[in-house]
Amino acid sequence: TAFVSKACISSTFSAAFSVFISYFSCKSPMSIILNLPFLLIAAAYMGMMLRRLNLSVWWVLVFVAHPLTVYYMNDAGPYIALLGCACAVTYHCFFARCLNCAWNTAATFAWLLLGFAMHFTFGFVGFLYLYALAYRLWKSKKIGILWKDAAVAVPYLPAFGYIAWMYLTHMPDGSALGMEPPGLFNIGTVGYCFAGFAGLGAPRNEMKALGMHAFSPVMMGLVAAHFIALLLLLCLNIRRFLPVLKKPAILATAVVALLFFAGAVAKDFCFWERHVIFLFPAFFLLFAVLLQASCAHGKRVLNLVVMSVCVLMLLTSSARLRWEESYRKDDYKSMIQHLEQEGLLNGHVPVLAQGDFFLYNYYGVGYAEGYFVMQPNCVSGVMKTPQDTLVRMVDNLSYRFPAVCLILHEKKTFTPQLYAEA
Repeated sequence: TAFVSKACISSTFSAAFSVFISYFSCKSPMSIILNLPFLLIAAAYMGMMLRRLNLSVWWVLVFVAHPLTVYYMNDAGPYIALLGCACAVTYHCFFARCLNCAWNTAATFAWLLLGFAMHFTFGFVGFLYLYALAYRLWKSKKIGILWKDAAVAVPYLPAFGYIAWMYLTHMPDGSALGMEPPGLFNIGTVGYCFAGFAGLGAPRNEMKALGMHAFSPVMMGLVAAHFIALLLLLCLNIRRFLPVLKKPAILATAVVALLFFAGAVAKDFCFWERHVIFLFPAFFLLFAVLLQASCAHGKRVLNLVVMSVCVLMLLTSSARLRWEESYRKDDYKSMIQHLEQEGLLNGHVPVLAQGDFFLYNYYGVGYAEGYFVMQPNCVSGVMKTPQDTLVRMVDNLSYRFPAVCLILHEKKTFTPQLYAEA
């Protein structure tokens, strides 16, 4: 009863703060409508996991205001939704009060199915459940757990199978899209964003293109301050940190990360932090352990100062992502206004290759303005029309460069000469 009461209080408080953060972090009402429900779900489940680890629920505030959350609250993709599903699956697999109950298993499959339907990378979270199942079998030595979970899984199997078939038959390998195998740079980018550096250093598009001309002395100072604070936070609380690494949820997440990396290498899938956002709940739990250890009784003043600097840097990173011009994400409206001011739109049509008409409203561009010719992203690998060829060309260009703007003369028919001209 005490746990349920605390969980309800933490969930309510997390929800209120999530609404508060959403109000200041979102540039579009559409992003609040779509992403806020899943942010509330993520905050509620994170609060319950913190309580199960005997950590303060107040760290949910840091979770909700984290730069990763603030950044993807303004994304039309499903990444905040995936974060909510990941928090739910992690909780039901490792932190629920009745791990062997049928209703808990059903909830796990429901969140897995929802996440998998939204993005193919979430399929790797299924290994989180398999690890949890193996751990429960090893702890209880009761084979009946396996049969119970299998019975609960039966209604979900057709949906899982259909979605998996759709992904496997309609998605080409990364090499077909011009991608290269992932490496240490991709892993470093994930850690860079998870640790909260995204709004302190160079904009991510510049980092992906290995261009650092926008890396200012102010950014260097902010990155250095946050890095030193994180390093000191870890060193001062290493004894509290190391035992937590043995927790089943942390070990399972590490296994999922390794399997995902192996799959990405096999399929030449060049991933970034958004593709592995389902790893973030475990990462944040480790970070919360360090924050909690810094506030323990008898700790030196240095610990509190270091912890305060870390939190301050995270909030600074989030604020810069929200209000600093150089970090703007997919601000198509400003791009069009810039082209218009430069006189480049006289009789020209910019072409954005990915997405659909939904993005007009999401990113604040009215369809009536008539500046866009949106083509659907070609994912089948089959070039059926000249438009598909143009789309594939833009996809390959946009992967290699931070920004691509194709300007087509007039509203002509797509021809081979027009491709060369573009």
